[in-house]
Order: sequence, then C-alpha cells, then structure tokens
Amino acid sequence: MRLLRTAALIALLASPALAQAPAGGKVDQKDVDVAIDKAANWLGGNGGFGGPGSDRFELVMYTLYHSATFPRDDKRFLEGVKILQTKKLEKTYNVALTAMFLEAYDKVANQKRIAECAQFLVDNQCVNGQWAYGEPIELPSDGQAPEVVSGGGGGTTAGGGNRGGGTQTMKRVPIKRNRRGPEKGDHSNTQYAILGLRSCAAAEVIIPKETWLEAMDILEDGQDKEGAWSYVWHPADTADAKKGGPKTVTVKNPGYGSMTAGCAGSLIICKYYLRAHYGQKVDFKNDKSVKDAVEWLAKNFTVEENANYEKVKSTASVPTGDKYTWHYYYLYALERAGMLGDYVNFGRYDWYQIGARWLLANQEPGGAWRGKHGNDAVSDTCFAILFLRRATKPVVPNVTKSGR
Repeated sequence: MRLLRTAALIALLASPALAQAPAGGKVDQKDVDVAIDKAANWLGGNGGFGGPGSDRFELVMYTLYHSATFPRDDKRFLEGVKILQTKKLEKTYNVALTAMFLEAYDKVANQKRIAECAQFLVDNQCVNGQWAYGEPIELPSDGQAPEVVSGGGGGTTAGGGNRGGGTQTMKRVPIKRNRRGPEKGDHSNTQYAILGLRSCAAAEVIIPKETWLEAMDILEDGQDKEGAWSYVWHPADTADAKKGGPKTVTVKNPGYGSMTAGCAGSLIICKYYLRAHYGQKVDFKNDKSVKDAVEWLAKNFTVEENANYEKVKSTASVPTGDKYTWHYYYLYALERAGMLGDYVNFGRYDWYQIGARWLLANQEPGGAWRGKHGNDAVSDTCFAILFLRRATKPVVPNVTKSGR
C-alpha cells in the first residue's frame, strides 16, 4: 500500500503542471534584486554596451535603465544616452528600442527624438500592415540633440513609478505617413515596432489611426485556429496576395511561444490605442483574438523552453532549431503579454513567480544568463533582467495596486 502511495506521489510530482509550480511560495524580492545587480554589472563590464555599431546597443541601454541598479550617472551610460539621441535611425528593432528607452528615461526632453522614431516606424510599415527590418527615411531634423538630463526622469521600480518627465505637460505631436515599406514583413519585427509605437504614444506622439488598424488587422488575420502565431504571416484560410501572401502556402508552421506571446501583446497595444485615441469600440479584455492567445499560452505554458518551437519546420525565413531556440526571447515576450494585459496568471500558472524562480536557479555565477545554445549571452541576459524587473507597464494605468 505504501509502495502504491509512493508511486502515485512520484507520478504527480513528475506531471508537467506540478513541475511548473514554484516551490516555497513567492520569490524573495531581495534575491531578485541581487540577481539583477549581478547581471547589470556583467553587462556593463563585459562589452555589453558594444558601441553604437552593435545590434544590441539599444537593448542593453534599455535593460540597464530598467535594471534600477546600474548607476545612471555612469559615464558610459550618459554617453549612450547621447548616442541614442543622435544615432542615425536605420533598423526597426533598434529604432523601436530607442523610442522605448528615451520615453522611459525622459519623454519630455526627448519628445522630438521620439517623434522621429515614430516617423521612421510609421513610414516603414509594410503594405500588408506588418514591419520588416526597415530602412532609413528622410527626417526634417537639424541633428541637434536635447541636453542630457543626467538622472533621467523615470521611476526606478519595475513597471511602476512615474515615467520620464513626470506630470509635465507636453504638446501633442501628430505623425503623418509619408511612404510605405515593402510588401510584407514578419511577426518579430512587427511586435517590436508596435512596442516602439506604444512608447511614442506614451510621449504624446500621436500615431495615425490607419497604422494601428492595419497592424491589428494583419495580426488577427495571421492568428491560427489554435490562437497562436508563427514567424511569418500565414492567412487563416486563404492566401491574400494583397497582404503579401503567396498564392500557395507550402509550409505553414505551427504557432509557438515567442511569437504568440509577442503578438498577443501587440494586439493589446493596438486595441488599446484605437480605443484611447480614436474612440474605436474595441476592448482587448473581451476580445476573442486576445482571449484565444491567452488560452494558448495557458495550455502550452512553460518557462523552461520556447513553447512548441520543436514542431517548427525549417524554411527560408525560419531556421531549424529545437525547443530551446529563442528561449529567453520568449521569456521577455511572456513578460510583455502578462504585463500589458495585467494578467497575473495564464490559466492557473503565475507566470512571474514560476519564471522568476527558474531564472534565479539558472543564472551563471558571473551574473549572465545564457541559453542552451550559448550563442548570445548579452541578449539572453537582457531578456532575463527585463522579465525579472517586470519592465513593461500595463496599457491601462494601474493605480490601485503596488509593487507591479
């Protein structure tokens, strides 16, 4: 009898659901802070800055700001601020992260530069509503950066506190589209472009209604019947050449974690600003597409791998990989979906507590995080810090809860 009870207990502990449960209750915030401090020091001391030519420069700056432990009066950090205020705007990811950093750091002093980022992103939106990697545009700029405010205006707590500029009044800066990008893009560039546009909107830079609408439409169109997204756009039923789709879809990859979490967050942003700025009768909390995505994340919940990626087949645009491919990129996307929609749980899973406990257990002694393929510790460390710090603010301001 005792043997049977022991076997049953072992079986229960081995089940996927219970294996995800954080043992010992909530993580200790002191442990989180220590881990973030070690990681931020690793980034600052191991070439993480990389200089303006590094593809990760903007990501590292944004992460160090949100670490709340890296000194904001550090000479290298202040030089980085100046670089982001003057660097040529060339690629979607980098421009989006520039807007995200400057809006968090000081959106009042940097509103003009943030508006330039918005113009770049609006003018690089693809014909089908997505974003690709982007290309430079002509900007009416005198090239003069505003004076650096050494302390930055933003709060130091994760996802909380006042953003840069506090309650100062800013003029609304409307953006008009001057051109279009290529025929189609991908869901990765798209989700980062929308994050950048969200930061621009938070700085009173008003994004055109059609930009939000077209992005929302193509996201909804590319969501599969399970509620998920893959990297490339695939129509739900038939391929629409007008949206950049091929006449025949030969390899339709299943949706997976990083794209689904990222696109869910993107839909939340689009629907929020269509309602907040343009009075559209859309409510992400009661929206079927968002609900389906959240249900998919709950059904496939994990923090130990990029959910469902092992089923992805290699194509010209999607490299072959395994379940650990883009793992930390997925964790940051999961954080954004949870925070943007103010979801404490996905299904019955407390995504933050489970993810934070896993990250604390898997940090390297030197402070970095590194995926099992070990090829991009800088980005992986950034994504881990942003997750632990819950760096993303909900789209609906949360004034009744603290510590979020």
